[in-house]
Amino acid sequence: MNFRKMLSLMIVGLFIISQSVLASTEVLTHESMVTNGQSKIVEIAPLWLNINSITTSLSISNTGVASSSAIISGAKGTTSISAIYSLEKKSGNTWSTVRTWTDSTSATRLTFAESSNVAGGTYRLSVTATVVRNGVSETVTVISTERTH
Repeated sequence: MNFRKMLSLMIVGLFIISQSVLASTEVLTHESMVTNGQSKIVEIAPLWLNINSITTSLSISNTGVASSSAIISGAKGTTSISAIYSLEKKSGNTWSTVRTWTDSTSATRLTFAESSNVAGGTYRLSVTATVVRNGVSETVTVISTERTH
């Protein structure tokens, strides 16, 4: 086999391999592109059965008030949502719970908003939600972005 044929076969082979890798990546990660000004962010969404989405937010004011919020959205047919919301403080490499709240609903959406005074340090909000739909229970924990005061 001459050099040109061998090179052509190698290029075709690499093209086929790269296309199959790209196709499998799209299927496995469920990517969606979001434009944010000039940059593009790739969002990878988890595959939950009973939960459409869980969003968390934590902000800390200059005066040390931590404002925590979350929205848990169940899939169609959800019969109950319960959640434990934990404000956690970092100490070295470990997290300890500073404050805990609980709530539940028989609706398909559960919203949470609370504030708490905090001392200096790094904090996060941990949300553990249990959603029941068609008699099947699904429990998921989502953690907010860390915030420092």
